[in-house]
Amino acid sequence: MSTNASRQPFDSAAVNPGAVWPLFTVQFLSGAWILTQMSFFPIYLEEVLRLTPFILSVVVAGGQAAGMLAALFGGGLSDTLGSKRVLVIGLAGGAVAALVFQSEWPLLVAALWMLGGAMGSLQTLGGSSYLTRAADPQRLGVLAALFALCMTAGGALGSPLAGWLLDTSGFRLYGLAGVGLVLTTLALAMFVLPAQAPDRESSQQPAGRTWRMARRPAMQMLIGLRFLPTIYYG
Repeated sequence: MSTNASRQPFDSAAVNPGAVWPLFTVQFLSGAWILTQMSFFPIYLEEVLRLTPFILSVVVAGGQAAGMLAALFGGGLSDTLGSKRVLVIGLAGGAVAALVFQSEWPLLVAALWMLGGAMGSLQTLGGSSYLTRAADPQRLGVLAALFALCMTAGGALGSPLAGWLLDTSGFRLYGLAGVGLVLTTLALAMFVLPAQAPDRESSQQPAGRTWRMARRPAMQMLIGLRFLPTIYYG
C-alpha cells in the first residue's frame, strides 16, 4: 500500500499549516467586511445618496463588471507575480475602496465601489490560487470547502456587529471600521502568510492553450454552472 493511500483524512502532513491557517484567517476577516459591505451598500445608496432603484442597480452592477474584468487579468498576475502578491494587491486596493462610505458624491462613490469590485476579485483569485499551491491535491476538496466557509462565517459574524455599529454611529464610522479591518487583514497577509514562488511554468504557457481549454465541452459546462446561478444571485 502506498504512503499516500495510508494517510488519515486530516493528516497534518497533507497541508502546510503555516500557510493554510493564516490564509483561512485572512479569508475570515475579508468576509467580515466584504459580505457586510455588500449587504449595506445598497442601503447607503438609497437612504444617504437618495438614488433611484435603477441608478442603484447600475452602480452595484458596475462593481460586478469591474470584478469580472479584473478576473481576466488576475489569473495571469497570479502566475507571474505569485498568489500572495496578488492577494496583497487586492487587500491594499480594498482598503482604499473601503472609503466609499466617506463620500456622498455619487460619481466618487461609484468609482470606489468599482475599485472594490476589482480588488475583491484579485483577493479571491490570490487566495484561491494560494490555497491550490499550498495544499496537498488529495486534501484540496476539504480545504477548499473550509476556505469558502471561512468567508461565510466572517460575514455571518460580522453582519450583526455591522448592523449595531450602523444603528449607533452611522455609515461614516462603519466605513472607517471597515478600513481598519482591511488594513489589519493586509498586515496579516503581508507579514504572516508565507511567500510562494511564482509559477514560472504556467506563466510561460502560450495563451492559445488557455483558449483551447476554455473551448472544451466540460469547461464550458462548468462555466455555465457558475454563470447561471450568478445571474439569479445578482
